Amino acid sequence: MKIIIPVDSDKKTIFKRTGRAPFFVIFENDKLIEVKENLHALSHEDDDNDHEHHHEEHSDKEVAHHREDILELQGCDVILAQAVGPNMHEALESIGIKIQKISRVDGEDVYEVVNKFLEGKLKRQTIDNFAFKSSKSKRLVFPTNENAGTLSKRGAHFGKANYYTIVTIYDKNIVDVEVIDNPGHKSGGCSDAVSNIMSLKPDALIVGGIGGSPAQGFAKVGLDVYFDQTSITVKESIDMFLQNKLTKIDGTGTCSVH
Repeated sequence: MKIIIPVDSDKKTIFKRTGRAPFFVIFENDKLIEVKENLHALSHEDDDNDHEHHHEEHSDKEVAHHREDILELQGCDVILAQAVGPNMHEALESIGIKIQKISRVDGEDVYEVVNKFLEGKLKRQTIDNFAFKSSKSKRLVFPTNENAGTLSKRGAHFGKANYYTIVTIYDKNIVDVEVIDNPGHKSGGCSDAVSNIMSLKPDALIVGGIGGSPAQGFAKVGLDVYFDQTSITVKESIDMFLQNKLTKIDGTGTCSVH
């Protein structure tokens, strides 16, 4: 498990405000493996009115700005933080990073706080470590037109989408997000598209459209395929899936022409 902690310039003391921390330290379980500068803090180091920035408007534009600044943290599992603003909160979740709130009583030293988290002893611990590897998790694949994590706009047809966004869900929570290029049909036609998806080891595929031939192909290999014609983003589609509002395709497809 990769754990992020916002820290001060000494790279070991917890920094309260995630967006303004000078650095992020990254642990692989209890081992420190990397220190990264906080690009979001650097982009605002010349702000004159810190109080005004702290209460910046919560908007899609600000979320996208925050997300761009923290993209290099993608691939980590969880961040341990005292304070996370709404824009940063949404940006972190969009790249699959869970947020575990910590308090001052948990300590100020990163090693102390990490060990408490791993032992399940934080004052407000809400995340169980086993959740990241549990067999109860579901791996969902979404064809998307852009590489923006759960904020990505979905592709209208799974075979023609630019990317596949892969989201792992545990207990109705997002625990991992991955985005890969769609290799395309190539010479194998629909059967190749089916094999491309199956190579991602999915539990379900959620599409805005699919032809009869690939729908039959997925039915033959036993993959659940859901039809979502209304959700614009991956995040919206995940919410629909978790609320059991999506229709499972029976192998007949949704497109009149593939």
